[in-house]
Amino acid sequence: MSKNYDNWERLVKAVLRRENDRRIALLHSSTDSSSNSASSSFDRSFDPANFQILDHDQSQERSRLVMNYTDLGLDHSQWKTMLPPGKKELLWSSAYSLSFSVDKKTRKNCFLLGASTSGTSSRDGVEFISCHPNSRFSEVVELTDSIGVEIHCRIKAQVFSPDTLYAAYLVFDSTNNNNQKPRKAISIVRIVDRKSDYGYSKERGRIVNFENGDNRSDGWMEIHLGEFYVGEVNSNGDVLVQLLETTGYFVEGIAFRPLKKKKNKREKGIFSNIRIY
Repeated sequence: MSKNYDNWERLVKAVLRRENDRRIALLHSSTDSSSNSASSSFDRSFDPANFQILDHDQSQERSRLVMNYTDLGLDHSQWKTMLPPGKKELLWSSAYSLSFSVDKKTRKNCFLLGASTSGTSSRDGVEFISCHPNSRFSEVVELTDSIGVEIHCRIKAQVFSPDTLYAAYLVFDSTNNNNQKPRKAISIVRIVDRKSDYGYSKERGRIVNFENGDNRSDGWMEIHLGEFYVGEVNSNGDVLVQLLETTGYFVEGIAFRPLKKKKNKREKGIFSNIRIY
């Protein structure tokens, strides 16, 4: 029982730190409207000066939505103790916009990281929208930049269940703007060293076609962004999800779920149809 209280205390302290950073960000945005929205006060590891982009058109400065959850220090086993008995989901909708649950079949950790985490004002093609009818969080994000927005989501690998193959999904919804529809984008999902920056190379990316999105039971849609494996070696790194050149929809967040193991199909050979009685 004492461990549960310790875990709650650690999570509450992190929430309070982020809530304080949220208020600072709001105060800062109201006094300095010319500041860059990508450098939110809570995102301590993000330094625009060190933001290195490979294969990037420098003539077009893209808007960025940075979702940094690396200050969540609990490991995979401690998260399970946070879930109250008989409850299916642990939900934070203030400073974190975070949902945690456990997969029914595999008992692996599942997360939904909300897109709205900074409390910054609406600008640069990334608008924070309150009270979306289908959202479990207090705010969602609308991407409106016609050039395209870069989404960067980062969280420690240690929060995920070890020895598990995970998939990352963008949870999104269409807007009422008929002139702006989601277009194809590039996604990159990988585990990186905690000292690495947010740079990327499009050669590692995959094409995301929003027409292939699936309906969710909560009223949103989701689309597969990529996969990563959490083992014993790379659990000390960060999971980094990047979606590039994207716009034209609402974002509730990015979901992480374990992938089901596929059964190996028996190979058919010349004796595959022979039966011995």
